Amino acid sequence: MNKLVKGVLCNAWTLVEYIYLLSKYTKDGEYKNPTKLMQDVDKKIGQIMKKAYQIPVYRKKFDEANLTPADVQCLEDLKKFPRLTKIELKDWMDSEIAKGHSDNYYINSTSGSSGIPIKVIYGIREKAVANAAWIRLLRIHGYNPFLDRTMAIKVNTKRNTRDSIIQKLGILQRYTYSALETTQFLVQALNNHQPVLLYANKSILIEMILYAKKENIAMFKPRLICSTSEQLDSVSRNMITEYFGDVLFDSYGAEEVSAFTYTRCGNLEKHYITWDTHAVYLDEVQSGTDTDNGRIIVTSLFQRRFPIINYDLRDQVETLKENGIMYIKKICGRMTDWFTFADGTRVGYQPFYSLAEHCPYIFQIRFIQESYTAIRIQLVKNDCPETTQEIEQYMIATLNKLLSRNDLCYTFEWMENIPLDKNMKIKFMVSKVSGN
Repeated sequence: MNKLVKGVLCNAWTLVEYIYLLSKYTKDGEYKNPTKLMQDVDKKIGQIMKKAYQIPVYRKKFDEANLTPADVQCLEDLKKFPRLTKIELKDWMDSEIAKGHSDNYYINSTSGSSGIPIKVIYGIREKAVANAAWIRLLRIHGYNPFLDRTMAIKVNTKRNTRDSIIQKLGILQRYTYSALETTQFLVQALNNHQPVLLYANKSILIEMILYAKKENIAMFKPRLICSTSEQLDSVSRNMITEYFGDVLFDSYGAEEVSAFTYTRCGNLEKHYITWDTHAVYLDEVQSGTDTDNGRIIVTSLFQRRFPIINYDLRDQVETLKENGIMYIKKICGRMTDWFTFADGTRVGYQPFYSLAEHCPYIFQIRFIQESYTAIRIQLVKNDCPETTQEIEQYMIATLNKLLSRNDLCYTFEWMENIPLDKNMKIKFMVSKVSGN
């Protein structure tokens, strides 16, 4: 298919889907009819499972679980169906891409932050739904998709700052920059464009703030800032809000299935799930136990040609329920992040995250396990009056208490800013111990 024709079709469908999706929510971003919304989730799950039964990668899962599409007709039934791993998805997508789908489909690529870069195929209408869902999310926050200017900083992208004829008239102005640009350049670009919406992951935002403070540069303050693609911790959240004001909202998702949650400005503790485009549940840590804390499993309800069902993102979240609807109240991080000690015990992110959450002295922090007994802590201090020695003593005492052990040696590396990883994010925990 001609690239221009594909783009025109996608844009047309995006407008149609945007109007439809927007009708599901109030102007305040609340669900208009929660009961009907969840009924539609069950209906869509039944439709997707019929399609999945014809696809070899899923037919194998049906057979292994001794299930048929008739057995999986709702969200509760979906919990019986086997999970889809990142490796399985990668192998399936790679085999489909090799068949030559690129002319009639869009191919999205992940950043590889989990160590497994994945390319995912979207049909034209599926891409339109993903676009429309994102625009709907912004509109809920008061953003005008036609007249308001956007600046986006992304990892897998090229610089795009050329205005079309319509953009020169002040319509659909979109400026995109690579996260690989220098911080100085990005700050200048923000001040030049003065967008209504700034879109970037929190590590990039923190880099820009630290640079502006160091160089005594005043940065333009957008009306909206969206943090995505990276876990938004309390330290970063407080720093961004302190600098830009109460304009920050968060969105969680993955390139494979697109964004499927959003928070509201001023209430970053409650993630609304976009139930009209995704189905979500927890794979409980203890099998058979219904808890509000577990590994998140997501199914895309709009990707039909190459459906993504029961996809294991390997992230742990905490949830809450209101009037029978599930919300996410905390995204805790990767279930695969842990430190291993000489006695064979493993410790996950929880104690380290707890320290970072309740430590008022720092802007940035990263924990690096150098050996079984040595942990290096990289930090960026804020403007608090406490000395680095006092902060170190506080952290050591807190970690000894949280970990219930005193055989670990902590070293501290005080920095002006923590350098970004290759994927332009900052990994919270890094272990150099074999076996992790």
